[in-house]
Amino acid sequence: MRAHLPPPAGPPRVARAKRAKPSASGTAALALLVAPRREPAILPLPAPNALADVLLPPNHHRLLPAKPALRALAALTQEGPVEIDSFLASAGEAAAAVGDLLRRREAAQDLGATARLSIGFPSDEGLPRFREALVAARRGDGWLDGLLPRLRLAAVAPGEDGALRVALTQEGWEFARMPSPVLDGDATPWTPFFPAEREFLVRHVARAMPEEASRCAAVLRAARDAGGAPEALDAALSEWCARRGSPAAAPALSAARSALCGRLGELRLLDRAKQGTNVRFVPTEDGTRALAAFESAAAPRGRFDVRIFHRAFPREIAGALGG
Repeated sequence: MRAHLPPPAGPPRVARAKRAKPSASGTAALALLVAPRREPAILPLPAPNALADVLLPPNHHRLLPAKPALRALAALTQEGPVEIDSFLASAGEAAAAVGDLLRRREAAQDLGATARLSIGFPSDEGLPRFREALVAARRGDGWLDGLLPRLRLAAVAPGEDGALRVALTQEGWEFARMPSPVLDGDATPWTPFFPAEREFLVRHVARAMPEEASRCAAVLRAARDAGGAPEALDAALSEWCARRGSPAAAPALSAARSALCGRLGELRLLDRAKQGTNVRFVPTEDGTRALAAFESAAAPRGRFDVRIFHRAFPREIAGALGG
């Protein structure tokens, strides 16, 4: 079925691109993840009003799965933006192969849940959901949705034949080529990101995702000033939503807080401390510095787009959020 095209103010059209060759599973898929040496096709970063819902939804607890998807996209777009279905197939296979390797190592080392790097990576049976919700999915208005476009690390453009094609943004290319402990170093050290990658993501969120930066700042402030209990973080998120004219229901707040804490912990901005049966979150030194960067982000005022909750929650919760 022919994809619905964006309005005239949407992304630029690109010339017809070659269809990416289907990648094999397992080892062949991992070949896409070698650190790229040559710059791929680049699409401009969408204007802020072109993809207004730049908040990350609560089903994204980790950012690491974005890295192999970006590497795969860099490999597939050496000759131009690639058709979205080809990208989804190849990126999904590559992510599943990475997840399988990580889970094997975690099982061999008997690592606890908090030390696992495989969180967010799909198994074979989870590939359809991964492709749709984590990598990219086509929205009804023609824009690309999912983790990469919401992070503004990938962009979409209709080709001359009307088919949607995808490529990295300049920021996505910068992050894709950065060395990775998971993809380039056999997960040594056992960490999702090197310091340079973490610094890039903090800087990028502060610059390109002001609403997300503002929400991260609300959580980090609550962790610093209000004791860091989950209830305190939920209260801070509730106030943040209310200021934007979108009061949120408790289940949605709890899910959003859980995802935010997962991502902030992955970036080593927030530590999870357990005191008996109680859990509290504490900003790290890097978290304190990131808070200053997030607070300086010029977040736009007004109602934010709550459609991000529609896939993760029942209609009644999305309705409570104003969707």
